[in-house]
Amino acid sequence: MSYGAAEPEHLGSMQVPVDLWYGGHDTSTVHSPDLGVTLAGRIPPARRYFLADAGGSLLWTHAEPILTSVLQRGRHGCRRPYGCQIANSRRDN
Repeated sequence: MSYGAAEPEHLGSMQVPVDLWYGGHDTSTVHSPDLGVTLAGRIPPARRYFLADAGGSLLWTHAEPILTSVLQRGRHGCRRPYGCQIANSRRDN
């Protein structure tokens, strides 16, 4: 049962704005090893941001540019009353 989670085969059908942020000094082993290059290529509306001199806590260290980007994309993104979903996705009840 999936409630909005994007399985890899559905990433290409996403129609919502997606921002991916990565820091060059992020050494976490659970984050993207190529710093989002592959993921951004699989999601058509994705924009990838790479901050070479930043670590992994970008929302805390770079909150202003991240939240500004989210707000700007939100104004021009999804306008559906119940939110945006992956195209052709179904919700199992």
